[in-house]
Amino acid sequence: MKGKQIIMEEQKKSIKANNKKGYQKTLSIRLPDGTIVLEQTAIGTFKKCLKKIGLYKVAKFKSILFKGYPLVGLEKRTDGNQKWQDYEDGWYIYSYISNKDKIRVLNRLSDDLHLGLIIKEEHLIL
Repeated sequence: MKGKQIIMEEQKKSIKANNKKGYQKTLSIRLPDGTIVLEQTAIGTFKKCLKKIGLYKVAKFKSILFKGYPLVGLEKRTDGNQKWQDYEDGWYIYSYISNKDKIRVLNRLSDDLHLGLIIKEEHLIL
């Protein structure tokens, strides 16, 4: 990434031990009030943004499904050995999706709820 580089010193060593590329992909999301949601991982940013929107609001969108399960819901997916969802604040958040799908979902929520989110993929330099 040319220009802006985001460096989180305290997290470099733990990421670098698991990542030979020298960077960690994540997302940054700018909310209309200027707040920037940026976590060490894309899933961390994704979940924090969904919480800021309101998990109950996101749960109303039944048209966003993954293998028949909503993005946010009360039902846990139990087939297979894969951890498909994360449990947060009483809700199951479908988390086993690609970064491209995370961006696609956030853009759709932003459009449908008129949120004005600006979503970017970022690289944390290690």
